[in-house]
Amino acid sequence: MELSDQPQQTVAASTSPEVADTTPTVLPNRPFLLNFRCHKWFVTVTVTIAVFTDIFLYAIVIPVFPYELEDRVGVSEEGLQGMISMLLAAYGIGLIIFSVIAGWLADKWPERRTPLLVGLFVLTGSTVMLCVARNYALMFVGRLLQGGSSGVVWTVGLALLVDTVGTKQIGNAMGTVLLGMSMGHLIAPPLGGVVYEHGGYYAVFGMCFGLLAIDIFLRIILIERKDAIKFMTRDEIIALGGPAAEELQQRELLAESGNEKAEEPTVEQTTVEVNTSGKRDWAQILPAFIYLLKYPRLLAALFASLVQALAMTGLESTLPLHVEQNFGFGPSAAGFLFFATVIPTFISPVAGMFVDKYGARWIAAFGFFLAAPFWILLRLPDGSADNKTIEVVKLCTFMAFIGFGLCLGLTTLAEVQLFLDDLERDHPGLLGKNGATAQGYGLYNVAFSIGTVVGPIWAGFLRKSAGWQTMTWTFGLLLFLTSVPIALFTGGNIFEKRKREKEAKQLSTDTDQEDGGRMDVESKV
Repeated sequence: MELSDQPQQTVAASTSPEVADTTPTVLPNRPFLLNFRCHKWFVTVTVTIAVFTDIFLYAIVIPVFPYELEDRVGVSEEGLQGMISMLLAAYGIGLIIFSVIAGWLADKWPERRTPLLVGLFVLTGSTVMLCVARNYALMFVGRLLQGGSSGVVWTVGLALLVDTVGTKQIGNAMGTVLLGMSMGHLIAPPLGGVVYEHGGYYAVFGMCFGLLAIDIFLRIILIERKDAIKFMTRDEIIALGGPAAEELQQRELLAESGNEKAEEPTVEQTTVEVNTSGKRDWAQILPAFIYLLKYPRLLAALFASLVQALAMTGLESTLPLHVEQNFGFGPSAAGFLFFATVIPTFISPVAGMFVDKYGARWIAAFGFFLAAPFWILLRLPDGSADNKTIEVVKLCTFMAFIGFGLCLGLTTLAEVQLFLDDLERDHPGLLGKNGATAQGYGLYNVAFSIGTVVGPIWAGFLRKSAGWQTMTWTFGLLLFLTSVPIALFTGGNIFEKRKREKEAKQLSTDTDQEDGGRMDVESKV
């Protein structure tokens, strides 16, 4: 890449309705390594590492909590399960409070980078609090703020990713981000257990601060596409790809045909048109994240997110104590068990590619349907059996199928943006000038957050009051029931979709018959 001070041609793609400004313009203060710092893969990697950092800091303390609450805080063994569940729930409460707020502000804010940095600094502060805490209240507040920073990452970060790659590759991009989540869940629990056993409490947090430093560096040097194209020539924008390039090419085609002004209404014109329909009035009065809740397609994706979190956090909050009491496992061994759940999720980029091609409906529905029986089968492994190795293998096998199924279920993450795009296409201007991407993902995070709050409490309460076996079949039943609305509404109402396809097919048949009849008449004449 050449960094030249010579005058170049530039395109005001983001700020002007013209197709191209052909006047030679000097590009002032072109950022160093501009093309690299705004490239879709760099942005994808940065968001993926942000998600990895968030999940790593969330999960690294899970195998450590039981021992640290006893040693540092003085919690009795009888009160451990409740205290652990509340710490995990505090993370979800923070997510609920901050996700929609962050999404709403991000859609109003002129850029995404600043909210991402603010969220990262909150995450750093919460990590410091957890590191120095010697009482339960400070630990609870630290987890609460940790959840809040996670709400910013998952809301604004995913919106930034959509801005960069567009919807045609959203499944693959989201799959890559989910790979970062999988890596965090895979590495953090066993690493936290091993480092705690051999290096102590502060060694665990030393790793956390090192990872935060890397994350801060990447978020600082990142440049958003809408800022980067101000310094780029037309050819550079086209080579960069993504929504900006697609919009530029579309405008050029319209300009060549002389129809740009007639076929591409301004935002103001579009808004006036929608205002006359009656529906727009509610969209103007209500924030987009409230108005969107009327659509079953989005509600199905939100329900999938909620159940996903329920299943994940329910297992995370109960498995360490279950295997400690039934198999005699310590923190590192309990942490390594989560490998079985996380390793299958490495297929998430492949699953995302299939979503880009076929949609998320049957992929996500099959994932929940597959995970259901294996959740119920978790009741079978018995630590008191003669051959404990076989029992551990059975436990890991069941967990692996659960991980694989939940990975497929997470493909509903891409469904949020696909829904928003379809809604905007059918009702132009309904979601406002900047759209509602961040608010859509804010709702997705709220649903996930509710799951992270309810999951540990539900699982912990059932395990303590009714036993491990009762807990496992209730989660299995929930996963099975979840596959039904996912199959019915993901990608749109399946019955309405089939009705439209049938009508379109009938119309095509009638047209062919009319054409055939016309040809017969003409041949007779």
